[in-house]
Amino acid sequence: MLVGFALMLACIGMMNWISVDRLQAFEDTALHNSQVQLPSLEAAALIQTQVAKLSGLITEITAVNSQAKVRILASEIKSLLTGINHQLIRLEESKAVSQLVEILKRLDVSLEATAFTQNQQIIQNKQLVRSLNTIIQGGLKRMETGSLEQRKLWMPIIQEMTLLTNQTRLFEVVASERKIKKMLLENKASSTLSDPDNELLLKQIMGGVGLFYQLKEKDARRNQLASITTQNQILLDSITENILRLFDQKSQEVKADAGVLIDSMDQARFNYFVIIAFGLILIVLLLLYLKEILFSRLILLSDLIRSGSLTRESLKDFDLKNEIGDIAFQLSNYLTTIDEQRDQLTQASEQLTNVIKFSKLRIAIVDDEKIVYHNQSFPRLFDRASMTNIQELPAEIANAIMKGKPVNNIGSVILRNYHSEVWQRWFDISLVKILWEGKDSNLISLVDVTDRENAAKEFKETISLVEKESQKDPLTGLYNRKVYSQTLDQLSSQPKGESFAMIVCDIDNFKSFNDCYGHQKGDEALKAVAQVVASVCQQSDVAIRYGGEEFLLVLFNRSEDEIRELGLGLVAQVQGLNIPHKGSDFKCVTMSIGVALKEEVSVFQPRACFELADQRLYIAKRNGRNQLIDQSKSMELEG
Repeated sequence: MLVGFALMLACIGMMNWISVDRLQAFEDTALHNSQVQLPSLEAAALIQTQVAKLSGLITEITAVNSQAKVRILASEIKSLLTGINHQLIRLEESKAVSQLVEILKRLDVSLEATAFTQNQQIIQNKQLVRSLNTIIQGGLKRMETGSLEQRKLWMPIIQEMTLLTNQTRLFEVVASERKIKKMLLENKASSTLSDPDNELLLKQIMGGVGLFYQLKEKDARRNQLASITTQNQILLDSITENILRLFDQKSQEVKADAGVLIDSMDQARFNYFVIIAFGLILIVLLLLYLKEILFSRLILLSDLIRSGSLTRESLKDFDLKNEIGDIAFQLSNYLTTIDEQRDQLTQASEQLTNVIKFSKLRIAIVDDEKIVYHNQSFPRLFDRASMTNIQELPAEIANAIMKGKPVNNIGSVILRNYHSEVWQRWFDISLVKILWEGKDSNLISLVDVTDRENAAKEFKETISLVEKESQKDPLTGLYNRKVYSQTLDQLSSQPKGESFAMIVCDIDNFKSFNDCYGHQKGDEALKAVAQVVASVCQQSDVAIRYGGEEFLLVLFNRSEDEIRELGLGLVAQVQGLNIPHKGSDFKCVTMSIGVALKEEVSVFQPRACFELADQRLYIAKRNGRNQLIDQSKSMELEG
């Protein structure tokens, strides 16, 4: 059997080698097509297109009458020739390609001659038209100003010149020349021909480089251009014929390569079918061999394991020197290790159960609405000896379980009214999904976090106290300028129905008070005035030290009369402090006040309300100080 395996493997190896060889040939042919044949075919097709376009340009250049157009067409022709040369470079070196290159060089020279000749012909045509116009104009002038004889002489000549404008063939030009010579011979005896102007004009017609000479040169140039054009067409036809022949040749080569590719693929496909067939046969034979030699021992070992009777005694039937015997021995050792680990796990489980049972961590396991397990400390939290249903739990915990919320943390709650020992204590509650005795259940744990919550509460209170102190003026105890901006923002967002008023206060002549009595006395005066200002505030009102000696009162839900009475009281109370002030007209410290209400027509925003009150404060200053200016007083002063 081993010899058969060896022969079969050798056959598979040989077939693999043949297949690899055919695939390599397939790859080489495909690479040759992609890198050589297809680019050559593409270049040949592109040359055909460019030659067709070149033919059209050559025809067009011989028909134009503009030197600029000739230059443009010559440039395009040059570009096309360069493109054709570039495509010829892509083709493989061959006799046909060399012939095409040579023909293209000749065509390049011929096309340059075509452009030059056409350009010269255009120049000559323009010169001929100018000469003809000059002669006709001169003859007409002789007819207008000359004698009767001159008219008889020039009238037939002018008529013949006019006919020449439409005559382009050489025999027509020669016939016209003979007619004019005959006319001149008939008038040779006339004195008209001896006139210098007539002689000059006749010289322009019949002279060595005269009009008829130019007409003959034009015909010769046209014949030359026709000859060059014919040569160009012959060269183009030759290029077209050669490129078609080359294109057909490349097409045949590509078809031949495609046939080789198909043959290679068919051969490789057949080889792989043979390899697969041999492989399947080899696998079947190998399975039969393994079943005979190996699987019988594995089946015996499997039966021993399944029956649970795998022991060292039963291992004596296996040869421990081979792999199957080694597997059997290892399985026996694994079983021994598993038994030892099972005992250790059971012991650890019992220890963990005891730890949980007597731990202060409150734990319960819920299946549906039943509490299937809890440790001793869990029901004590609720002043019970045991618990069996989730309805005995607080509502938020029971609702979370009934809704089946598999959350990691429900949150912290306060448990009151259960036991004096846990009166108003905080607990973190966790609810997670677990597998308990083969069923999906919920594990509930309660952790006492009262100390943490108390510490957090104290921290928040400390932060709040610090924030309040940062908003107070250290000298007067009133709010500082920072609260002013916050107050304006709050007033902007308050309900429209809630009314407020702003009172801006300023101590009169306070700078001169500091100059006379010093800053310490000034601070004492500020404290006294601030106490008066603060004394009129309710809990919802705001008193702010806005500047050095300026104060702002924001009063809520008061009538206009109440606010006016309160402001007048402030003026009176400050004066009633009787703080001496030599620089004041009243000989004591006084205060001026400006008042503005939210309801006033000119007030649309809290800041506008403040600015209106500030304006009225300065009206009070200008009006003698120690007084209050509100809306009514302001209107009275303005009236």
